[in-house]
Amino acid sequence: MRNGERSRVPSETHYSNTVTDEIFRKLRTLISLKERRIMFELPRCRLCGQSLETPAVAESEVTCKVCGTKNRVILSKNVRVVSGVLREPELELRERIEEFARLRNYTFSEVKEHVIQSLLEKRDKYGDFYCPCKTKEVVENICPCEETRVGDVEVNGCCGCCLFWKR
Repeated sequence: MRNGERSRVPSETHYSNTVTDEIFRKLRTLISLKERRIMFELPRCRLCGQSLETPAVAESEVTCKVCGTKNRVILSKNVRVVSGVLREPELELRERIEEFARLRNYTFSEVKEHVIQSLLEKRDKYGDFYCPCKTKEVVENICPCEETRVGDVEVNGCCGCCLFWKR
């Protein structure tokens, strides 16, 4: 190279900017794909995690076909947000267990009112309708509990707290 001539090889700065631009372009593409996937992905039930079929409107109320829980689905910034339906706790609980029993063709025992009162007490104490026959306050124990949702009533004839009975 002669004195005063510039090198024809791209400088490190140019190379660095090119790589940075390429990385940002790929990130924008990935983010765009993720936004599209989230926008079309079905929301999940807040209790059991099952996919919910929702209409393409800004806000809707959807009942889960697995556990009977009513979910409020809101479309916000291309993302569907699932939350509980704002109702009086006793009404919410009664609707949930009635819908679950209807979906599974179960019946209730004579201890139904006693179990409902126990569930309401657990909600006041721990924040949700945890099964009265369970000792841990974890999401799997929210009524109807996971064992009941996966078929415990079919096997044993009733659920652990004797709320749901097989016909």
